[in-house]
Amino acid sequence: MVEFFMFTLFHRYLQGAYQEGLGRPCWIIGTFPSILIREAAGTLQRDRDVDYFYGSVQNRFWAILVQLYKEQTGDHAFSLSRGWQNRKAIEERRALLAALRLGISDVYEEVQSEGGSSDGDLCNPRISPYLPAIFQHPETIALAATSLYAARIIHKALLAEGYFPLPQAQNRQQRCYHRTGLEKTMTLVTLPSPSPRNRKSLTQLIGEYRERLSHYIKT
Repeated sequence: MVEFFMFTLFHRYLQGAYQEGLGRPCWIIGTFPSILIREAAGTLQRDRDVDYFYGSVQNRFWAILVQLYKEQTGDHAFSLSRGWQNRKAIEERRALLAALRLGISDVYEEVQSEGGSSDGDLCNPRISPYLPAIFQHPETIALAATSLYAARIIHKALLAEGYFPLPQAQNRQQRCYHRTGLEKTMTLVTLPSPSPRNRKSLTQLIGEYRERLSHYIKT
């Protein structure tokens, strides 16, 4: 009989990213970093993975943001370094988010997993305590979910905080208003997953991110 070991994983990037991102108009929000699951399972590529959000070398998230940054600035030589113990690689990603005026977070602060990193593999999740503060900050105007699954969790969290969807959603963008009045609105943007499980090409992903985030990213 095969026995499976269930890992309990805590999201160690959340607090720092929350503190850095406050005041930025748009937040990129996923579910839970697959790289932390891979770390627990002992399957890291230490020379290529990065100890940060979307840190797997196979995930295309940072390649997308690098291209958007190049288009915004004209700096076509811009690139990011890699390596698990490479502090510079983390700082470069934090600086890129700041340059694009993007916050970054996830819906879960703790999960259990047997080693699988897809959304369906996450068990007994605990919602991030930072979501309400992100929603309530006066500068936050958009939440960009990096999967349909994350978008559903964010939608439920918005409802719990008193936000209600406006009748029409266009181009994967759902406008929500707060129960206190229309002066506080939020846009929930659903982005395609940058995971290698998504069969869309990098070019397709860049095009969809550009289209849906262009209103919010300015350098």
